[in-house]
Amino acid sequence: MKRIPMKFAFVCAAFLAILAARNSCAQDLKPPAVDVTGTWSILSESEEGTEALKTVEFIQEGNQIRGTFKGPNQSGEISGFVNGKHIFFTTHTKFVLNFRGMVDGNTISGTVGARGKTGQWTATKLGVPPPSGQKQ
Repeated sequence: MKRIPMKFAFVCAAFLAILAARNSCAQDLKPPAVDVTGTWSILSESEEGTEALKTVEFIQEGNQIRGTFKGPNQSGEISGFVNGKHIFFTTHTKFVLNFRGMVDGNTISGTVGARGKTGQWTATKLGVPPPSGQKQ
């Protein structure tokens, strides 16, 4: 009987530990209190004060979200989750962006991280009329 190389055994053990942790985290999610499905316009501001306009389209299935991202310099897929009113999603782009925020009706606000730096972002759901008494 051959012995399993120590590196292989270590890699397998690490993989199983990560898989168990991922499943544990998924079980700790609160049911989504919001549905973010739709197209959102994002205004972000970097640490340096540079503003950028981006668009994201969310498809929500339970706690999981996926969709598409379009920014001024890159575009691609996104994936993430909703936990209660909290949202987290990552872009699958050349320069990965990690968005965290809090959903409040048709707006979301929070922080965005990229390449070791952070900034602020606010999103507004498109195609939703403003509250009565407000002009568009």
